[in-house]
Amino acid sequence: RSIGDKRIVIIDGKKRLGLTQRLNQIFTRNTSDILVKLDADIMLRNSNVIEQLVKPLLHNTKVGLVSGKLLPYRPTTYIEKVINIGRDTWDNIKRDLKKGNSVYTCTGGVFAMSRIFVNQIRFPSDMWADVGYLYFSCITKKYQFVSVKNAVVLFQPPRTLVDYINQSNRYSRENDLLRRYFPEQLIDIQYNVPKSLILKYKLESLLKHPILAISLFF
Repeated sequence: RSIGDKRIVIIDGKKRLGLTQRLNQIFTRNTSDILVKLDADIMLRNSNVIEQLVKPLLHNTKVGLVSGKLLPYRPTTYIEKVINIGRDTWDNIKRDLKKGNSVYTCTGGVFAMSRIFVNQIRFPSDMWADVGYLYFSCITKKYQFVSVKNAVVLFQPPRTLVDYINQSNRYSRENDLLRRYFPEQLIDIQYNVPKSLILKYKLESLLKHPILAISLFF
């Protein structure tokens, strides 16, 4: 409002509907060839983030969904440092899984969609797992998903153990919800991570940061 530019449209919802229903509202109103969604609690790492994010959509009409990369702000508390060790380990696993383009690298903090894909997507009323639903809709509709490593945004990760556990529990429930709308075999394949890959990077983390890694284990 303070910018006062006619190109900016503010959708001021008086009633809380939830993220996915607000996204449905935006999808319905969209007239752009590319729709970019940024979370409110992130910061662009540099001025080229959006440019890098949309490149795959500009160069390949088969791409329907593109995701950027989330990096946490520098940790300040011990709990944050412990949590970041787990995140770093997981980032290494994601990098090696499906050449970095998997359900695990599809993030809600920063993503872009082609208009043709947007026009085919509406979230069911009970769907709160927006990112997972978009990813599986993308691949089942025969579009490509691309993760752009250099489209980086910064975010604030959980700062307490309770917040971390609550977030982890939410992710575990997402899998069950998505099974209502997509084939169970597809869900299992896409979420499968080879145990050898997990062991490799957990051991690497343990060797590099033994105290923090052991703290994360406990």
